[in-house]
Amino acid sequence: MKKLEISFSDTDEKAILDEDSLIIAIDNKTTADDLTKCFVLEFDEDLPDKLLKRPLMFYIYDDLPILKLYRSVYISAYQWKD
Repeated sequence: MKKLEISFSDTDEKAILDEDSLIIAIDNKTTADDLTKCFVLEFDEDLPDKLLKRPLMFYIYDDLPILKLYRSVYISAYQWKD
C-alpha cells in the first residue's frame, strides 16, 4: 500500500497517510453564511500539492481517540513510500 509521510517544521512528529486515510481539511475562509469551509481531501498523487497550495488545517480521521490537527503552512517535506 502506498503511503505519504509528511514532516513539519514546528515539530518532530510526522503524519503518515495511506489510501484508507480520511483527510478532512478546514479552510481559513468562510462561506457566504459565515460557516467555515471544510472538505475531504482524496488520497492521490496530487495530495501534497493540494495541501501546499493554500493555508489549511487538516486532520486524519482514524480509530484513535485523539484528533491531531495539522497546519499545512508548517509542512517542511513529504515523501512517498511503497
